[in-house]
Amino acid sequence: MPIAEAKKVGLRLGFSEAQVGVLIRDLDKDANGQITKHELPRKSSIKAFLLFNFVAAPIMLFIVCIVLGALLAAIEGWSFLDGFYFVGCDISG
Repeated sequence: MPIAEAKKVGLRLGFSEAQVGVLIRDLDKDANGQITKHELPRKSSIKAFLLFNFVAAPIMLFIVCIVLGALLAAIEGWSFLDGFYFVGCDISG
């Protein structure tokens, strides 16, 4: 899409001249001044998905179970493992 056309669309949508200028300035443009789509390569998206679901999320849940389980065990007078298991079961449904 040419930049002039993108500017007209932005103004029609109710954006001010300054807002449209900032939006257009931040877009990727090719050598001819055409606005291009910026997409992550498919491999990068799959790698991020797998990394989050199988590394980051389990680590975060484990930390939450440790902290809240220890707190609950101390308040209720349970052993640490009982509190850890209770919170783990509660989180996982």
